[in-house]
Amino acid sequence: MTQILMQINGSCWIQATILKLESLTKLSFKIRLFRDFENSFSQTDLSKLTNQAMEVSINPAILTVMLCALLSQSAPEVRDDSHVQESSSKAFPKLDVDLAERAALEARVNALLRDKLQIFGCVMRTSDLENDIPVLDPLRVKPKNITPAFGLDVFDVRFTNMKFEGLSDFMLNQVSSDFRDFRVKISILAPRVATTLNYNVTGSLYDLFRVYGEGEARIEYTDVFMRTVLYLDIVDNKLQLAFADQPYVDFSSAQVKVNGREGPSSNRRFNELSHQVAPIVFWVFAEEVASALEPHLQFYLNGQLARVPLPGLAYVLRDQVQLPKVRVPKPVPYNYMSSMYFYPLRLY
Repeated sequence: MTQILMQINGSCWIQATILKLESLTKLSFKIRLFRDFENSFSQTDLSKLTNQAMEVSINPAILTVMLCALLSQSAPEVRDDSHVQESSSKAFPKLDVDLAERAALEARVNALLRDKLQIFGCVMRTSDLENDIPVLDPLRVKPKNITPAFGLDVFDVRFTNMKFEGLSDFMLNQVSSDFRDFRVKISILAPRVATTLNYNVTGSLYDLFRVYGEGEARIEYTDVFMRTVLYLDIVDNKLQLAFADQPYVDFSSAQVKVNGREGPSSNRRFNELSHQVAPIVFWVFAEEVASALEPHLQFYLNGQLARVPLPGLAYVLRDQVQLPKVRVPKPVPYNYMSSMYFYPLRLY
């Protein structure tokens, strides 16, 4: 009986006990007795309760039966729900910890990429022979043939000795990693990119006039914009660049200068055609530059990403991500505008 009574705890059960006793007897003792029981039951034993009951002519046996009945009706069920309380109390803190850990990892990667990409701009101008990175600014590309159409007129154009300058002077516009998808969004802006080349053009106008020309040309593009997505992976416990999504590229304006065999061209029709060639040359330039820079940039970034310490959460997040299986490496226009309405272009 003493062991059962010692399990009683909580004022709610005590108040219920008082109400049940009041319904059984009108003796004032029961109120005082159970209120004392509420305040100091841990210091009161069964013999004391029995003696006090005898003083007011309550049979101890009846008191015992009455208490047992109350215990069986009102005693709270003992449940082992400590694991439930523990899990519920730790659920939100665990989410907070994961969120903070992921945010810290993303901040480290963002800072590292910003710093190392700026350094890569210097490497493009000076080379890094130890890592097999040649000079990439100015960048030379292979000869290219294109067949642009201007209205109903189709021309064959061959570009040789193509050289691009200003690629290393880019400014980082966005570096934003998200390890929920294991990818990094990057966008850059190059204030000025110039290309010098030799051209050879053959074609006809309205199927009547034969057009032929060759010489040197220089095209300057301003505000060259590029954005892409880098997909990351974990290889041999190291963070690595799996591949990059197709870059979206565009520019705001261009300046064209054409020198023929007899000096600067004064043919108005030829100058108009050269204006329309500028966007076409840009897409040729974008594809060639992307193909030339990609292997060197990937090798360089993998060497830097491998130094990032990976928490256990990184492996959990990686297992939840399925990298895309389809890749389109060829650059596509970010905001393409038809060459027929290209504006502004200035010939000088």
